Amino acid sequence: MKKNSYILEAQNFLKNNPDIKSFDIVMHDCNGIGRGKIIRRNELIKIYKSGRQFPLSLMGMDITGEDVPETGLIFNQGDGDIKAWPIPSSLKPIHKSKPARGELFMNMHDIKGNKLSTDPRNQLEKKIGEFKKKGISFRAAFELEFFLVSNELDEYGKLKPAKSVLGKKSSRRKTDVYSVDILHGMLPLFDDIYEATVLANIEAETIISEYAPGQYELTLKHQNSILKAADDILRLKKNNKSSGQITWCYCLLYGQTYGGCFRFWHALSYFSL
Repeated sequence: MKKNSYILEAQNFLKNNPDIKSFDIVMHDCNGIGRGKIIRRNELIKIYKSGRQFPLSLMGMDITGEDVPETGLIFNQGDGDIKAWPIPSSLKPIHKSKPARGELFMNMHDIKGNKLSTDPRNQLEKKIGEFKKKGISFRAAFELEFFLVSNELDEYGKLKPAKSVLGKKSSRRKTDVYSVDILHGMLPLFDDIYEATVLANIEAETIISEYAPGQYELTLKHQNSILKAADDILRLKKNNKSSGQITWCYCLLYGQTYGGCFRFWHALSYFSL
């Protein structure tokens, strides 16, 4: 993207969204965890012009946020800086956020502007380029699997499937695979998730009740860009978490990664109702 059109994207967003006063700027590590900062509205254009500095060790943590010295990214004294830059077309409003916020995905570069291999998105982009030189292209269709579980544990101290949003009914069957009735009971939550995908330009399609009690699957449409597909599944995880909170859910999310890059076959989510 040329610099002028790059900045124009941010300027148009601010013009079309005058109610948004802050933004989440997010990079994703090899565990699919979003790490970043919240900035104010007046800072957005500057980030598009000159990027934003982050500590190099940001990508050297495990899924719990603990440093992993074996990565070579952790320093005994101090912490070297890298620069993060906005990913084109990743600036989106956050569905039903109060107060209204936006979200911008970033990727890692060194101070000179070279993309860093420690950023899994950069690694994925590099691999796509290597295959493209060989005349090989890809299409991607990812899916998000999740469980809806109750806030209350069962008599054995274990998780149990949530009651339906409509009617507060419990399923006592061993499996509810492909049950349309089970889907109907969760429609308020699912409708909110679909609204969020439209706002984020994510082409979500079919939702089904999966084999395990309380397990569901939401599929995304096939697309030519694996990079956008990876971005979409990460944003969908966050959107589902937000929708769950609106429907009085507590959400614990994680995504699977393979080989240090975003090759999501299944991204698993856990909701608590």
